Amino acid sequence: MSDSKHLPTHLFLERAREFVEVANNTQSSLNMTMKRAIEHDPVEKNQVYDATNQPLADVSCKSGLVATNQKEYPLLVRLTCGSREKKLKCSSLVRADELDKFWQDYVAVLKGGMSNLVKTKKKKVKTKGKKAGVKK
Repeated sequence: MSDSKHLPTHLFLERAREFVEVANNTQSSLNMTMKRAIEHDPVEKNQVYDATNQPLADVSCKSGLVATNQKEYPLLVRLTCGSREKKLKCSSLVRADELDKFWQDYVAVLKGGMSNLVKTKKKKVKTKGKKAGVKK
């Protein structure tokens, strides 16, 4: 399942840790996107990619109108950090049976990077009906 342009999950998590550090130091944003990874087959012409001739190919599978596809698709996870000039990117394919472990490790990476966050103090707002020190 490992493609040359996608990192294995353990290397992806190491890069995610580096991206969190860079985002904290430079005060830039860290974005994660995910989607189902479908391999494009130019010979068989995947129905999911042919929206003109097969507009309900993906929707009908979800609704149960057509026999559901039992194939398990990997999850494509992308991580970007920074702005247009210096944007850092990495991606990984995660198999369905590895998702639980991946999310636990990813959450641990994010929690480790959030150690410098400080909780803001909120001021108490007094109501109009109760004023301090007013006697009747």
